Amino acid sequence: MNTEKFVRLLMLICAVFGSWVFDAAAVGLRTPLGQVSVSGLKIGKSYSLKELIGRTYKLINKGDDPLQIRVESQKPRSSEMIPNTEPIPDPAWVAIERSRFTLGPSQVAKSDLVITIPKDEKHLGKRYLVMIQGHTEGKASIQFGLRSRMVLEISSTPPSVDELRAKLAKPKYKNLSFDLSPYEAVAENFPLGRRVNLLKDKNIKLKLINPNDEALTVHLQRSTSQESQFPIPSGMLEGPDGSVFEIEGKDGIYRMEPNSLTVVPLFLEIPSRKEFRGKTFYYLMKAEILEQEVPTVIYFRLAVRMAK
Repeated sequence: MNTEKFVRLLMLICAVFGSWVFDAAAVGLRTPLGQVSVSGLKIGKSYSLKELIGRTYKLINKGDDPLQIRVESQKPRSSEMIPNTEPIPDPAWVAIERSRFTLGPSQVAKSDLVITIPKDEKHLGKRYLVMIQGHTEGKASIQFGLRSRMVLEISSTPPSVDELRAKLAKPKYKNLSFDLSPYEAVAENFPLGRRVNLLKDKNIKLKLINPNDEALTVHLQRSTSQESQFPIPSGMLEGPDGSVFEIEGKDGIYRMEPNSLTVVPLFLEIPSRKEFRGKTFYYLMKAEILEQEVPTVIYFRLAVRMAK
């Protein structure tokens, strides 16, 4: 593919998917950490993302050439801001455990993110946005990078005496891992006015993964861009009123056995209206471990391209 065609393709991908696509197409760089919200954080405390939610920041080299990679925390650009958040006062609040990697083809870089909230009551009740950027570096004239959003929701109350005592008396985190796969999916040529089994008809397999040696409880439910505070990707529309996006025969509570994987049967029906033809709609599901001390939400994102 010549340079002009590649640039056109890259512009088209960005126009259609916006920040929802995490591939740096030129080099095959990818990250599953697109956007994460962590709530209930206390001033004067530090948190490990790995120990909070069992996830690390990952970068995957899907290309054929080795890459020099650097990971940094940065303030968001004005175009990256989302409603009801403020730019993080200092990106150093989010420390990158390991910030530089050399990645061969198909190799994965992993780094924990350590979040430290200063002990200052002016931060109580704030919602701060920080960007995690993984990018290539070296002698190449063009560098490619991926920017992931992280929202830090600070509790409106400082740590109580009991919380401080517990912090000193036991480990700070309940070390439960949990994951979703995939983080995003696309349903093509979607019909109007018909209830579709996304697993059977569109081969979309949403998997809940419990890699722990103990059972855990996961709550899975539909979300919206307004609730999540993450913007709708460019070129897409929020799923229209009257849409039914649901889990078959479930209240969304999954009790997962140790070291288990559960495939979630999702169903979607979009009202039959002429103006919906050819549109691309955006839907969200959120998952949360109920045993987790600090509430953390992981999102599954679904793009639905309607039949014309």
